[in-house]
Amino acid sequence: MKFDFRSLVSRITPPSPFGCALGGLAFLASLTPSLIPRPALMQGVIAAFAFMLAYGIGTGILAIYRWLGFTRFSANTRQVTDRVLIAVALILIVLGLAFAADWQNATNRALGIKAEDSPRALLILLVSLPTIVGILIAANAFRKFAHFVAGWLGRFVPQRAATLAGFAISLFIAWSIGNGILIRNVVRILDNSYREVDQFIPPDAPPPAAPLKTGGPDSLIAWESIGAAGRNHILSSPSQAEIAELTGKPALEPLRVYVGVNSAEGPKERAALALAELLRIGAFERTLLVIATPTGTGWIDPAAMAPIEMLQRGDVASVSVQYSYLPSWLSLFTQPESGLTTSRAVFDAVYGYWRAIPVEKRPKLILFGLSLGALNSEQSFDFHDIVGDPFGGALWVGPPFCQPGVERNHPYTR
Repeated sequence: MKFDFRSLVSRITPPSPFGCALGGLAFLASLTPSLIPRPALMQGVIAAFAFMLAYGIGTGILAIYRWLGFTRFSANTRQVTDRVLIAVALILIVLGLAFAADWQNATNRALGIKAEDSPRALLILLVSLPTIVGILIAANAFRKFAHFVAGWLGRFVPQRAATLAGFAISLFIAWSIGNGILIRNVVRILDNSYREVDQFIPPDAPPPAAPLKTGGPDSLIAWESIGAAGRNHILSSPSQAEIAELTGKPALEPLRVYVGVNSAEGPKERAALALAELLRIGAFERTLLVIATPTGTGWIDPAAMAPIEMLQRGDVASVSVQYSYLPSWLSLFTQPESGLTTSRAVFDAVYGYWRAIPVEKRPKLILFGLSLGALNSEQSFDFHDIVGDPFGGALWVGPPFCQPGVERNHPYTR
């Protein structure tokens, strides 16, 4: 069987230069610095989907323009315009790839991470290009199916109504396949992969020997149940000696409580376990108590927790409860309710006990969250429930998108 190269090219050749120009702009924008560093392979997938989303928008705009019957450009004008738009798309993509490594390393430097020395631009291109081609081929197949349906319906209804119905049916089928098969399988694969990473215990991370540590000999929480991010969080806590040496003053051992997804059955059970562990180690006898809501993977920013433990000279306790082991963007996409449900359960448990303590004897209670943790922490309480006895304050850093009504309902954001 002879390979028909022209047939393949006809399937993947972009029919919309305007869509390519918008796609190139989206491709460039997706490579700009983000709050959290992205691996090159993941960035390639994100760039490809950003390109295709903008490409689809551009193609749709042109389709509506022509469908409404507006006058088209002359052949010569259209040819020149198409070439200019394709050139713009290529320039934007090349610029993005040229600066991709510098932009990534800017994020790394801001977070104190070692600069990346891999061929980032090449890896992004090798991932994004096949992804774009595959999506274009699939889109072309659905477009042909839409025309087929429209042609069949055109025998019974007006042509424009048939065209609209054909594309609506094609979009519905594409969405059903993507949402029901593709996305489900991809999420299952990612879920299994991240679960294995979360459960892995390196040989140099044995359970702590101190009785006040989560996972220690007297702890109510099993060391194996708190996940990789939780174990790192517990082991990275500054010691009493380190704080005393840095501050030059007497210090206490900071108290950190961490409950993993596998530590208890559900959000309420994990919150109850966290409260029990706080009571076991005497956390409510400290001057400051922090509810630190983790990101999607269960990560707590050490650059946020260590400084406050130093400034308080160890006279601080913190509690965190994991709600997912997936990255924040995937957790927000696949299980957005888990973070909200968990953060509310933890706040209700801790705040409820804290409120019952006489004012002169209880610690100052504050909330902390970074990225998706900030979003969930913001939503962990209702203002009318705490207005009579408010907690001490909150620090929410980089929530992933604006939360409508936060400033109105939560005075701590002002």
